[in-house]
Amino acid sequence: MLKSILAFGLTRRAIVILALLVFIGGGLIAFYKLNIEAYPNPAPVILEITAQAPGLSAEEMERYYTKPMEVGIYPTPG
Repeated sequence: MLKSILAFGLTRRAIVILALLVFIGGGLIAFYKLNIEAYPNPAPVILEITAQAPGLSAEEMERYYTKPMEVGIYPTPG
């Protein structure tokens, strides 16, 4: 089988070169259409929110405000 593939490639060089050029052209087109966002950004999203609630301790602020905000904002795209 390998012998027949090699014989085909050597006897029909124009077809093989044309197929190679089509393959390279398709790859270049796909590369230029590739969205740059396809590569993940390893840096986490940073969002700073300042909230004040008089009379609450730091633990209560975290329990009642910070954690629910983090859970609610997490699935937001971008």
